[in-house]
Amino acid sequence: MFEKADAIHVVSMFERKILAEALPAKRIRQIPVYVYDEKQHVEIAPFDRRKDLLFVGAFTHKPNIDGVMWFTRDIFPRILKQFPEIKLYIIGSNPTPEIKGLHSDHVVITGYISDHELQRYYSECKLVVAPLRFGAGVKGKIVEALFYRIPVVTTSIGAEGMPEIENFISISDESEEFADKVIDLYSSKGCWNERSDRSKVYIERYFSETAARKQLDKDISP
Repeated sequence: MFEKADAIHVVSMFERKILAEALPAKRIRQIPVYVYDEKQHVEIAPFDRRKDLLFVGAFTHKPNIDGVMWFTRDIFPRILKQFPEIKLYIIGSNPTPEIKGLHSDHVVITGYISDHELQRYYSECKLVVAPLRFGAGVKGKIVEALFYRIPVVTTSIGAEGMPEIENFISISDESEEFADKVIDLYSSKGCWNERSDRSKVYIERYFSETAARKQLDKDISP
């Protein structure tokens, strides 16, 4: 099917690289898997009115289970030493017994919540963490956080497939370094504001209607 196609549209930079090596003569475009309206206004609460950490992801997906368990076991204790009052909100449908068992004074398991409630968490929490250690494709949780202009700390797996993303979010695959990146960003108003502002730029550049049309117009005439 790829050989017969005039152009190939993929949603991940990782996929594009693989296909470009296999089919060097083909036109291969990366198009947004999520498209946001640039005109949609997002109310951004300032740094000083925010607190706590946020994880978003359904627990029918094994990478989310692994990521939360790794974060709470190997990363979060280091953060708690620096910020003893901090809380981690874990939002997502179908939490497993092991995930529910994490509930404590510092870890809140919400289960499924409405989109309206989720927006409230995006506007009240200070950082999103996405400690994914396996899985593939562009991660909706990362794109959504960028849309709501809340800074993100994730892994190389979490950042997979997104162009230039290393310039817009913090990335680490090591537990201590991951914790240190959270601590630095959580405590620095200047860095937080810069990341929040740059998130808007990223969404407009890669996940807006204009960005999608720009790619599609190269191959599909009106």
